[in-house]
Amino acid sequence: MRHYEKFVDRMIIWNHESTDNTQAILEAHPKVEVRTWSTGGVYHTPDHTKMKNNVYKNTGPGWKIVVDADEFLWHPRINEVLDRYEKIGVSMPKTLGFDMVAERLPEDDGHTPLTDLVKEGMFNGSYAKFCIFKHFVTVVYDHGCHTCRAANATISKDYQLRLLHYRWFDIDRLVARAAAWKENLSEEARDMGLSYMASNPDYAAKRWHEVWNNKARVIP
Repeated sequence: MRHYEKFVDRMIIWNHESTDNTQAILEAHPKVEVRTWSTGGVYHTPDHTKMKNNVYKNTGPGWKIVVDADEFLWHPRINEVLDRYEKIGVSMPKTLGFDMVAERLPEDDGHTPLTDLVKEGMFNGSYAKFCIFKHFVTVVYDHGCHTCRAANATISKDYQLRLLHYRWFDIDRLVARAAAWKENLSEEARDMGLSYMASNPDYAAKRWHEVWNNKARVIP
Protein backbone atom coordinates (compact mmCIF):
# COMPACT_ATOMS: atom_id res chain seq x y z
CA MET A 1 0.00 0.00 0.00
CA ARG A 2 2.90 2.32 0.77
CA HIS A 3 4.16 1.77 -2.77
CA TYR A 4 0.91 2.11 -4.70
CA GLU A 5 -0.64 4.95 -2.70
CA LYS A 6 1.83 7.33 -4.38
CA PHE A 7 0.25 7.02 -7.81
CA VAL A 8 -3.17 5.34 -7.60
CA ASP A 9 -6.52 6.79 -6.60
CA ARG A 10 -8.04 3.60 -5.25
CA MET A 11 -6.92 0.15 -4.15
CA ILE A 12 -9.27 -2.83 -4.12
CA ILE A 13 -7.58 -5.53 -2.03
CA TRP A 14 -8.90 -9.06 -1.64
CA ASN A 15 -8.18 -10.53 1.77
CA HIS A 16 -7.97 -14.31 1.53
CA GLU A 17 -8.90 -15.49 5.03
CA SER A 18 -5.96 -13.88 6.84
CA THR A 19 -5.51 -14.72 10.52
CA ASP A 20 -3.15 -11.89 11.47
CA ASN A 21 -3.63 -8.10 11.56
CA THR A 22 -4.03 -7.76 7.79
CA GLN A 23 -7.72 -6.83 7.83
CA ALA A 24 -7.24 -3.99 10.34
CA ILE A 25 -4.24 -2.60 8.44
CA LEU A 26 -6.18 -2.60 5.19
CA GLU A 27 -9.27 -0.99 6.67
CA ALA A 28 -7.19 1.82 8.17
CA HIS A 29 -5.92 3.00 4.79
CA PRO A 30 -8.07 5.76 3.22
CA LYS A 31 -7.52 4.55 -0.37
CA VAL A 32 -8.32 0.90 0.30
CA GLU A 33 -11.54 -1.00 -0.27
CA VAL A 34 -11.33 -4.48 1.29
CA ARG A 35 -13.10 -7.42 -0.25
CA THR A 36 -13.20 -10.93 1.16
CA TRP A 37 -12.11 -13.95 -0.83
CA SER A 38 -13.06 -17.18 0.93
CA THR A 39 -12.22 -20.66 -0.32
CA GLY A 40 -12.64 -22.63 2.88
CA GLY A 41 -9.03 -22.58 3.96
CA VAL A 42 -7.60 -23.90 0.68
CA TYR A 43 -5.90 -22.14 -2.21
CA HIS A 44 -8.15 -22.58 -5.23
CA THR A 45 -6.33 -21.41 -8.36
CA PRO A 46 -9.35 -21.24 -10.71
CA ASP A 47 -11.13 -18.92 -8.27
CA HIS A 48 -8.01 -16.74 -8.12
CA THR A 49 -7.98 -16.48 -11.92
CA LYS A 50 -11.69 -15.67 -12.04
CA MET A 51 -11.25 -12.95 -9.43
CA LYS A 52 -8.46 -11.26 -11.42
CA ASN A 53 -10.49 -11.44 -14.62
CA ASN A 54 -13.34 -9.51 -13.03
CA VAL A 55 -12.00 -7.28 -10.24
CA TYR A 56 -11.17 -4.33 -12.51
CA LYS A 57 -14.57 -4.22 -14.21
CA ASN A 58 -17.09 -1.48 -13.39
CA THR A 59 -14.51 0.58 -11.46
CA GLY A 60 -14.67 3.68 -13.67
CA PRO A 61 -12.35 5.15 -16.31
CA GLY A 62 -8.56 5.21 -16.13
CA TRP A 63 -5.66 2.81 -15.76
CA LYS A 64 -6.24 -0.55 -14.05
CA ILE A 65 -3.43 -2.43 -12.29
CA VAL A 66 -4.01 -6.10 -11.46
CA VAL A 67 -1.25 -7.52 -9.27
CA ASP A 68 -0.53 -9.82 -6.36
CA ALA A 69 0.57 -8.35 -3.04
CA ASP A 70 4.23 -9.13 -3.77
CA GLU A 71 4.21 -7.51 -7.24
CA PHE A 72 5.29 -3.89 -7.47
CA LEU A 73 4.77 -2.02 -10.74
CA TRP A 74 7.70 0.40 -10.80
CA HIS A 75 9.26 3.29 -12.64
CA PRO A 76 10.94 6.30 -11.01
CA ARG A 77 8.54 8.61 -12.90
CA ILE A 78 5.61 6.31 -13.42
CA ASN A 79 2.95 9.01 -13.83
CA GLU A 80 4.97 10.65 -16.60
CA VAL A 81 5.32 7.32 -18.39
CA LEU A 82 1.60 6.58 -18.16
CA ASP A 83 0.72 10.10 -19.37
CA ARG A 84 2.98 9.61 -22.39
CA TYR A 85 1.45 6.24 -23.17
CA GLU A 86 -2.01 7.75 -22.98
CA LYS A 87 -1.05 10.56 -25.37
CA ILE A 88 0.28 8.16 -28.02
CA GLY A 89 -2.66 5.77 -27.68
CA VAL A 90 -1.04 2.90 -25.78
CA SER A 91 -3.64 1.13 -23.66
CA MET A 92 -1.61 -1.89 -22.49
CA PRO A 93 2.07 -1.28 -21.64
CA LYS A 94 4.59 -4.10 -21.58
CA THR A 95 6.62 -4.73 -18.42
CA LEU A 96 10.02 -6.17 -17.63
CA GLY A 97 9.82 -8.76 -14.84
CA PHE A 98 12.35 -9.23 -12.04
CA ASP A 99 12.65 -11.53 -9.04
CA MET A 100 13.84 -9.34 -6.16
CA VAL A 101 16.02 -11.05 -3.55
CA ALA A 102 17.32 -10.50 -0.02
CA GLU A 103 19.17 -12.69 2.45
CA ARG A 104 16.54 -12.08 5.12
CA LEU A 105 13.15 -10.42 5.45
CA PRO A 106 13.72 -6.61 5.52
CA GLU A 107 12.81 -4.85 8.75
CA ASP A 108 9.97 -2.39 8.33
CA ASP A 109 10.51 0.98 10.00
CA GLY A 110 6.99 2.13 9.19
CA HIS A 111 7.77 4.54 6.37
CA THR A 112 10.63 3.43 4.09
CA PRO A 113 9.42 1.98 0.76
CA LEU A 114 10.39 -1.61 0.07
CA THR A 115 11.89 -0.41 -3.21
CA ASP A 116 14.44 1.55 -1.14
CA LEU A 117 15.29 -1.46 1.03
CA VAL A 118 15.72 -4.17 -1.61
CA LYS A 119 17.12 -3.09 -4.97
CA GLU A 120 18.75 -6.23 -6.33
CA GLY A 121 17.22 -9.06 -8.29
CA MET A 122 17.33 -11.14 -11.45
CA PHE A 123 15.43 -10.78 -14.71
CA ASN A 124 12.54 -13.23 -15.06
CA GLY A 125 10.74 -13.25 -18.37
CA SER A 126 7.76 -15.13 -16.94
CA TYR A 127 7.05 -12.12 -14.69
CA ALA A 128 6.88 -9.72 -17.62
CA LYS A 129 3.13 -9.73 -17.07
CA PHE A 130 0.50 -7.56 -18.68
CA CYS A 131 -0.73 -6.13 -15.40
CA ILE A 132 -1.73 -2.57 -16.36
CA PHE A 133 -4.27 -1.53 -18.97
CA LYS A 134 -6.94 1.07 -19.68
CA HIS A 135 -10.51 0.57 -18.54
CA PHE A 136 -11.84 -0.23 -22.04
CA VAL A 137 -9.47 -3.19 -22.48
CA THR A 138 -10.91 -6.62 -21.71
CA VAL A 139 -8.33 -8.98 -20.24
CA VAL A 140 -8.72 -12.73 -19.77
CA TYR A 141 -5.89 -14.21 -17.71
CA ASP A 142 -4.82 -17.82 -17.95
CA HIS A 143 -4.30 -19.78 -14.71
CA GLY A 144 -1.35 -18.30 -12.85
CA CYS A 145 -2.05 -14.96 -14.55
CA HIS A 146 1.38 -14.89 -16.22
CA THR A 147 -0.22 -14.88 -19.66
CA CYS A 148 -3.49 -13.47 -20.96
CA ARG A 149 -5.63 -12.61 -23.94
CA ALA A 150 -6.76 -9.02 -24.44
CA ALA A 151 -9.40 -7.28 -26.57
CA ASN A 152 -9.32 -3.61 -27.63
CA ALA A 153 -5.69 -3.27 -26.53
CA THR A 154 -2.90 -1.26 -28.13
CA ILE A 155 0.32 -2.72 -26.73
CA SER A 156 3.44 -0.61 -26.23
CA LYS A 157 6.49 -1.26 -28.40
CA ASP A 158 8.91 -0.37 -25.60
CA TYR A 159 9.49 -1.59 -22.05
CA GLN A 160 9.40 1.38 -19.71
CA LEU A 161 7.74 -0.24 -16.71
CA ARG A 162 9.18 -2.90 -14.44
CA LEU A 163 7.23 -5.49 -12.47
CA LEU A 164 9.25 -6.27 -9.36
CA HIS A 165 8.38 -9.57 -7.72
CA TYR A 166 9.27 -9.14 -4.02
CA ARG A 167 9.15 -12.72 -2.91
CA TRP A 168 12.63 -14.21 -2.55
CA PHE A 169 13.42 -13.21 1.04
CA ASP A 170 15.04 -15.61 3.55
CA ILE A 171 15.48 -19.14 2.21
CA ASP A 172 14.20 -20.83 5.40
CA ARG A 173 11.03 -18.76 5.32
CA LEU A 174 10.49 -19.57 1.63
CA VAL A 175 10.84 -23.31 2.18
CA ALA A 176 8.40 -23.24 5.11
CA ARG A 177 5.95 -21.13 3.11
CA ALA A 178 6.06 -23.53 0.15
CA ALA A 179 5.41 -26.48 2.45
CA ALA A 180 2.39 -24.72 3.97
CA TRP A 181 1.14 -23.75 0.51
CA LYS A 182 1.37 -27.39 -0.58
CA GLU A 183 -0.84 -28.46 2.31
CA ASN A 184 -3.45 -25.81 1.44
CA LEU A 185 -3.78 -26.43 -2.30
CA SER A 186 -7.26 -27.43 -3.39
CA GLU A 187 -7.72 -30.87 -4.90
CA GLU A 188 -8.71 -29.28 -8.20
CA ALA A 189 -5.47 -27.27 -8.30
CA ARG A 190 -3.48 -30.44 -7.57
CA ASP A 191 -5.30 -32.37 -10.30
CA MET A 192 -4.68 -29.56 -12.82
CA GLY A 193 -1.00 -29.31 -11.88
CA LEU A 194 -1.37 -25.67 -10.86
CA SER A 195 0.78 -23.74 -8.37
CA TYR A 196 3.51 -26.37 -8.57
CA MET A 197 6.40 -23.95 -8.10
CA ALA A 198 4.75 -22.04 -5.25
CA SER A 199 4.08 -25.28 -3.36
CA ASN A 200 7.41 -27.05 -3.90
CA PRO A 201 9.93 -26.55 -1.02
CA ASP A 202 12.82 -27.95 -3.06
CA TYR A 203 12.10 -25.56 -5.90
CA ALA A 204 11.87 -22.64 -3.45
CA ALA A 205 15.35 -23.35 -2.07
CA LYS A 206 16.85 -23.91 -5.52
CA ARG A 207 15.27 -20.76 -6.93
CA TRP A 208 16.43 -18.57 -4.03
CA HIS A 209 20.04 -19.69 -4.59
CA GLU A 210 19.71 -19.08 -8.31
CA VAL A 211 18.38 -15.54 -7.89
CA TRP A 212 20.84 -14.75 -5.08
CA ASN A 213 23.85 -15.96 -7.07
CA ASN A 214 22.82 -14.08 -10.21
CA LYS A 215 21.45 -10.90 -8.65
CA ALA A 216 22.27 -7.49 -10.07
CA ARG A 217 21.13 -3.94 -9.36
CA VAL A 218 17.58 -3.46 -10.67
CA ILE A 219 16.70 -0.15 -9.01
CA PRO A 220 19.26 2.69 -9.20
